[in-house]
Amino acid sequence: VSWTIHTISGTGEKGYTGDGGLATEAQLSEPFMCEFDAKDNLFIVEATNHCVRRIDAATGIITTVAGTGVPGYSGDGGPADQGTF
Repeated sequence: VSWTIHTISGTGEKGYTGDGGLATEAQLSEPFMCEFDAKDNLFIVEATNHCVRRIDAATGIITTVAGTGVPGYSGDGGPADQGTF
């Protein structure tokens, strides 16, 4: 059996950059959980960026879909990308 590791997100530098661009060129900070949806998009939860980001399976583009990047507790009932946690 031959296994290959592929980088799908992150530059190796800690940060919060890259929304709207290729996930491999984005900076992430302490990603700790990942899940795929039914369309193979990957969702990544980042601890110190206080957000959830999505990598589009078709394009490889990364976008913040929940959280503002600022810690807090607000936004119940509002748009996910404007909430804080």
